[in-house]
Amino acid sequence: MSNYSEPSQNKPTLTEIMIKLKPFFLIVMLFPLVGMIIAAILIFQIKPNNMELIIGLIIFLMMVYLGTIYYISKRIDSLKNNKS
Repeated sequence: MSNYSEPSQNKPTLTEIMIKLKPFFLIVMLFPLVGMIIAAILIFQIKPNNMELIIGLIIFLMMVYLGTIYYISKRIDSLKNNKS
């Protein structure tokens, strides 16, 4: 009978998991960016009266989101550097 309350010696830490899954994590984080691009394309086709405002807002949000993803990527890299 196995005892599940004992921690395994080979269990990876959260840092190791984040380092190994960094490419997958970043790809998943980029999905909303694809949605923003599709929204901008659809807005160009509809051509509402306040299109400049809407496109400007979408571009601003894309830049903020890309900055956040860049920051998360650098934080994961710093975890790798601190581990070494």
